[in-house]
Amino acid sequence: MSEIKRMLVPTDFSVTSDLAVDYAAELARRMGASIHLMHVIEEPSFTAVYPDGYFADLPGLRTQMIEEAQRRFSDSIARCAPVQITTDIQFGRPAQVIGEQASVRGADLIVMGTHGRGVVAHLFLGSV
Repeated sequence: MSEIKRMLVPTDFSVTSDLAVDYAAELARRMGASIHLMHVIEEPSFTAVYPDGYFADLPGLRTQMIEEAQRRFSDSIARCAPVQITTDIQFGRPAQVIGEQASVRGADLIVMGTHGRGVVAHLFLGSV
């Protein structure tokens, strides 16, 4: 069996993601591995026009999304103690970014939760 030293744990902060974080933390404790927690935010692809003609503040929206993710990371980090944790917030298509980051960071294992959607929901909603 290969030695696992670096885990990538993508999270969307859902209940199933929290369970994956807890599982990764326990596994990391046993194996002496580190965890890289990451959250991928899909780029806002809409433009809203207000009645007075101004466009929505997309940079401000991005900032709010980053701040919210950083706030939510703190709970995950606390649950993973004393494991070495790094965090990252990326913008893009989740599946693509997760794959790229696994390669760039030399992840030995990716641990992530699933929503357990049925066939029809998977067809319409997709899956990471």
